[in-house]
Amino acid sequence: MVINLLIRKRCWFLMVISLLMAACGDNADTASNTVPAGTIPPVLPALSVERNFLLGLTPFANGSTAQVKNAAWTFVKGHSDLVALHFDTTDGLPWDILETGALPADLPTAFRQPFDEAVSALNDGQARKVYVALNPLNASRTGLTPQFGGGTFPLGVPSFDNPRLLTAFKRYVDYIMATFNPDYLAIGIEVNIYDVNERNNAIADGGGFTAFSHFYKAVYDHIKLTHPTLPVFPTQQLEYILADAASWNNSMALYAGKIDRLGLSTYPSSQNKLPTDLTLNYFSTVLAFNSLPLVITETGYGSVPFASSNFTAPGSPELQRDYLNWLITTADSLPVNLRPDFIVWFFPTDAPAALPANPPPELADTAFYLSMGLAKPDLTPRETQRLWDQQLTRPYVALR
Repeated sequence: MVINLLIRKRCWFLMVISLLMAACGDNADTASNTVPAGTIPPVLPALSVERNFLLGLTPFANGSTAQVKNAAWTFVKGHSDLVALHFDTTDGLPWDILETGALPADLPTAFRQPFDEAVSALNDGQARKVYVALNPLNASRTGLTPQFGGGTFPLGVPSFDNPRLLTAFKRYVDYIMATFNPDYLAIGIEVNIYDVNERNNAIADGGGFTAFSHFYKAVYDHIKLTHPTLPVFPTQQLEYILADAASWNNSMALYAGKIDRLGLSTYPSSQNKLPTDLTLNYFSTVLAFNSLPLVITETGYGSVPFASSNFTAPGSPELQRDYLNWLITTADSLPVNLRPDFIVWFFPTDAPAALPANPPPELADTAFYLSMGLAKPDLTPRETQRLWDQQLTRPYVALR
């Protein structure tokens, strides 16, 4: 089933992204379009009509050189009103240092690099909203993120019920809060996949989803002591929810209301969805279970079709544009109390440099994500970027 393949390609995608963050060529839209290019998209509101959601981008770059990274940051700051800092830490966390070391002085240089680069880029005197996502889970969402640099887990039992792990992660959160003072904070990325993996007897460690929920609530309470009005939430993977919404809703009860937003990542094309297949019901399945306002923490749609031995996905510049069109009109159409605070388009530009010229089989599915940029790698805008930029000109009025 395609949904079961999503996390496998997701795992390798996150590992490649971590390489791009730590340390080029063009990807023109030349692949043959094997699906319809989309029908007339929904009618967007007039540009004079206010929007109630921020439009965010991550600074993921098509390469690891300083020049490429700086270009990505320049693009993000010029084409968004929210910066999304997605620290999935698939290379691990320095758990031992986070528990007892001096922060940030004792943190490994390689670990600190993405944080330091973001601080430098954001220190430009411009006011903007910042969303930060932190993750104690590993890339495959089967357990804890490992020890940074390798080696055995240094804090005893690798379980979310381990109080030493909780202490370390609280100190990590304190460091991030002091560094970025974010407007939104996610604790846990696509955490429902860990829940699904446990139900499928496929977790490696961590103690299971109930243990994670206890961990999350303790971190939530810790944050609220000093930042009582900060929206804090875990993010969820929407396509996994739609595969078994009832089980997801049962698991949501474990949070005991300590969620301030319903954070969703969504990639409908992974399920072979065309924009014309999508309706408001794509979100209403999850909105029916709660009254939390949405935040779209990551999304995208390919500008070329994708095919591997595992799955296929539609894609073209027109389909990408029509998907964004649907997303914007849907956000505008939701009841005011559910309307999203923000939408994050995950890739500012295509990122073909994330893959080697002849990728090994285990990386092949990662290419699904790498044509999702608003612009081509050389920053040539697509129609999707033009639509995005038009929406940025609408007057923004916050609802909450």
